[in-house]
Amino acid sequence: MAQIADPVLLTIGAKIANFRRKLANSIGEKKIKQIVFGEMYGGYTKRQIETYEGGVSEIPAKLLFFLWQHGHNIDALFAEGNISDAGRAQARALFDQSLTAKLERLNPLEQERLKATLEEIKNEKTRQITPDEKRTTRNPSKRKGSHPTASKAKKR
Repeated sequence: MAQIADPVLLTIGAKIANFRRKLANSIGEKKIKQIVFGEMYGGYTKRQIETYEGGVSEIPAKLLFFLWQHGHNIDALFAEGNISDAGRAQARALFDQSLTAKLERLNPLEQERLKATLEEIKNEKTRQITPDEKRTTRNPSKRKGSHPTASKAKKR
């Protein structure tokens, strides 16, 4: 049987979810997944964070304590303000630690593949696009042999 969300817990859970989003933005990430957020602040599972944010379970004092201990003003959870500088710095460090721990669990071959992929992405972002590439990526139908009637002519 599905548990019914308590309206008060649902409101608080929405504030936690919003805080998690603001926290991600403050450290330059698109998002912080529930599992990562849970690991960063007390070792909670994705399912636990999901139930807190969904208003199904009460948010433990331990989680609030870990947030406070890492520089977050608990009032900020319930306010519309921004993440403090101290909280942002702590979050960045915890987020990086979480990623490092995950990387260390990879075998050496996976680590090398990941490093190579990241290097390719970095190089792709810094690579200059040539004028020819710009023309072909903007209007691919102008490339040789890609006109719809060209293929019909070849079949005859």
